[in-house]
Amino acid sequence: MVGAAGEHDVVAAVRMAVAQGRPVGVMASGHSPSVAADGAVLINTGRMNGVEVNPRTRSAWVEAGTRWRQVVERAGPHGLAPLNGSSPNVGAVGYTTGGGAGLLGRRFGFAADHVRRLRVVTADGRLREVGPGSDPDLFWAVRGGKDNFGVAVGMEIELFPVSRLYGGGLYFPVDATGDVLHAYAEWSRSL
Repeated sequence: MVGAAGEHDVVAAVRMAVAQGRPVGVMASGHSPSVAADGAVLINTGRMNGVEVNPRTRSAWVEAGTRWRQVVERAGPHGLAPLNGSSPNVGAVGYTTGGGAGLLGRRFGFAADHVRRLRVVTADGRLREVGPGSDPDLFWAVRGGKDNFGVAVGMEIELFPVSRLYGGGLYFPVDATGDVLHAYAEWSRSL
C-alpha cells in the first residue's frame, strides 16, 4: 500500500507495480475497494486533498483525494458550486470520473461533462495532462469510464453560480400514500 502525498508518489507506485508485474488499485476517500486487491499495489490518494478555486474563470483544481465538502466550502464564498453528489464525504475525482449525476444535474448535466482537464498517470507510469485538445481519446475515456484508463491525480472542473440550494426529503406514512399522490398531482398541475 502506498499513501501518496502527491502525484509523483503515484507515478512511483505505478512504475513499481509495472516493474513487479502487479496490478494497481486506487482508493481515495475511504470507500472500500470493490474487488480483492491481493497482490496488488494499492494507492491511497487520501492525503492529496488540495483545492484551488478561481472565481474569475469559475473553475476549481481538485486533487485526487479531495472530498466534495472541501470543494463546496471553498467555492461557496464566491457564490459558486461544483456538480457534487448528495454526500459531502465522497471523493470528488472518483465521483466525477464515474459520471457524477448529482443534485444540480437536471440543470447542468453530469459532472464528468464539465471537466476541463485532468492529470492522469497511465499504465506506463507517465504523468499526462489530458483535455479536449491534448489526448482527447484518453480525456473522453477517463470522464465517465472511471477505472482502467489510468490514475487521475487531479482535475480542473467548472463551477456554477448557485447562491442558494433548496432541498430535502418529505416522508409520509404508507397509509397516506393515496392522499399524498392525489395532492401532488393536483399541486403539480399549476406549476
